[in-house]
Amino acid sequence: MDNLASKIYELFMQRYKIVLGKAAADIHYDDYRSDWEQAAKLCQELNASPEDFIRAQFDELKPYELATLSPVMLHHPRRHVIYKYQKLFGNIEKVDYNKFFMVLDIELKKIKTLTKKSELEILSDECYNFPGWFRLVKFPESEKIKKYYFNSFESLYIQDASFNSYIRNHSDKKVAQLGRQIDA
Repeated sequence: MDNLASKIYELFMQRYKIVLGKAAADIHYDDYRSDWEQAAKLCQELNASPEDFIRAQFDELKPYELATLSPVMLHHPRRHVIYKYQKLFGNIEKVDYNKFFMVLDIELKKIKTLTKKSELEILSDECYNFPGWFRLVKFPESEKIKKYYFNSFESLYIQDASFNSYIRNHSDKKVAQLGRQIDA
């Protein structure tokens, strides 16, 4: 449970700092230990990944909620958002990468609006929690992204038939070329 609570704290702080930027106060784990443990318990009860649990708390924030961001918000998880993620990507054997891409792209656009950074800046920064394959599909010609994420992209391409098909049939020829490069 402590590992899950620590992971939730880590993910919360990443999103908290993205949303509030320089206005983000330091929140120390030990000052809110019971809140992180309660969040971990709720996360387990909902059978949610810590990433989905935290993403759900931030994805549908209203502007007036920004001033009250704190670990206490995790006591009332946005269950409907968690269920949406579980429905899209939950316990399924075959991932629909088109849908997965669309959800990640929406999150990227929200972060872009909040941070005023370009999509390339965001996806080049490993502090943001996006899978490597998404980064490469968005920017297949970025040498920096290729350098850091091509190996994980290649592993997924080789191991996951639905991802392999998604890349081979991609409408962007540069993305499809990444698959042909692996096949060669």
